[in-house]
Amino acid sequence: MKKQISVKIPVAGRVYPLTIAMDEEESIRLAAKEIDESIAKLRATYAVRDIQDLLAMTALEAVSELKKDTSDSDLNQCLESLNQIDEQLSNLTS
Repeated sequence: MKKQISVKIPVAGRVYPLTIAMDEEESIRLAAKEIDESIAKLRATYAVRDIQDLLAMTALEAVSELKKDTSDSDLNQCLESLNQIDEQLSNLTS
């Protein structure tokens, strides 16, 4: 069984406590960094200021890129993971 750790991951100005496998920490932190970089780029390019809109635009870009670069099977796995993350984030903010 993989060792689980608790981490706090900052995304879009908020910190999210997560319990993840130890070997996933680096990829989770890199993903959060990429999300923040995408938000900053969109904020600089467009007149959008609402964080929910920026997050939605970032998600759209990410899934669009995945769709271009992966097979349907890989895309379905990624979408399932994104849905699980979305559900966890929704539970945290409720």
